[in-house]
Amino acid sequence: AQLALGEIYAHGRQGVPKDNKQAYIWYYMASIYTEKSKDDCSALIAERNRLKGTLTPDQLSETYAAFDLIRRKINQSKEAKKIARKKY
Repeated sequence: AQLALGEIYAHGRQGVPKDNKQAYIWYYMASIYTEKSKDDCSALIAERNRLKGTLTPDQLSETYAAFDLIRRKINQSKEAKKIARKKY
């Protein structure tokens, strides 16, 4: 899903305007959370790095802040699921 969002933002698909900053966030997340092998991720990583080159330092700071927020929410969700499983 993260890769699909990255592609949508990178290419402006499905009525979503092209947004390299959002695309970079989702490609970055996909590269971190993918279950593919490192070799299978080479195209993903290349696109992520290409997008990074289009962003200003301020935009990069914003993307890393957004990534941290999203990652925290993912981890909170995983923790909540673990707790729920223990209760039942």
